[in-house]
Amino acid sequence: LPPGRIFEPRLILSWIGLLCVPLAGWRVCKKWPQLSAQVIFGLVWMAITLAPTSSFVPIYDAMAERRMYLPGFGFCFLIMTAYLSFSQRASRIVKILLLFFLAAHISILSSATWRRSQKFNSPALLWAESAALYPDNYRAYVNLGNIYMSSDDSKALEMYSKAVSLNPALEQPYNNMGLIYLRQNEYAKGYDALRRAIELNPRYTDAYFNLASLHYARKEYDGAVQCYMKILELNPDDEKSRNNLAYIYQLMTTNKKGDNRK
Repeated sequence: LPPGRIFEPRLILSWIGLLCVPLAGWRVCKKWPQLSAQVIFGLVWMAITLAPTSSFVPIYDAMAERRMYLPGFGFCFLIMTAYLSFSQRASRIVKILLLFFLAAHISILSSATWRRSQKFNSPALLWAESAALYPDNYRAYVNLGNIYMSSDDSKALEMYSKAVSLNPALEQPYNNMGLIYLRQNEYAKGYDALRRAIELNPRYTDAYFNLASLHYARKEYDGAVQCYMKILELNPDDEKSRNNLAYIYQLMTTNKKGDNRK
């Protein structure tokens, strides 16, 4: 679980560990000068590639494994430097043991990489793991809802409901919930969800478009016209809204002529 306060023991241990890395590198360079270039390269590489996303600059995500891809090269470089250094000084028996240890090390890392790749092949599994590890991560529920929208409406609604319960200021889940309710012909629920999305973001054209579709489905053409007009006010280049508006005007005119004939 993510840390809740700055002085948690694990955070303190992390800072101590980070401070020990350059100290250990300095110690190695001092004791084995012939390894200085390799050690400095590995440490500097890790520092430079970590700096843009893991420094004192505030960022949205405190931790993310993707940030270790490039720094991981520097770490692996240091590990291989250590293996080669030990093998050059070791006896024959120790070299054989070291070789077996290296093979086991590579096998374990390869197995872990393969297992992790299986989750990366399935966005649903990846975001489900994120939600399980960090239950307060509303973004995980939003992304799960987006995934389930094309296959399981009830599951998508469940995910979006969890997301807005964690962060009620999210407009996208309300918009998508409104679209699902529209598909299910639950117009009252869809209207409430879409109006909530618009309240949160009055410039959210997708919500206006879906609300226009809801009004059209209920034959509330005046409401649909108002929504399309608002979209064109916000985005005059929206051709789809302009075409739909023209179609509704034509439909209203046709209906009016039919009423007059009666």
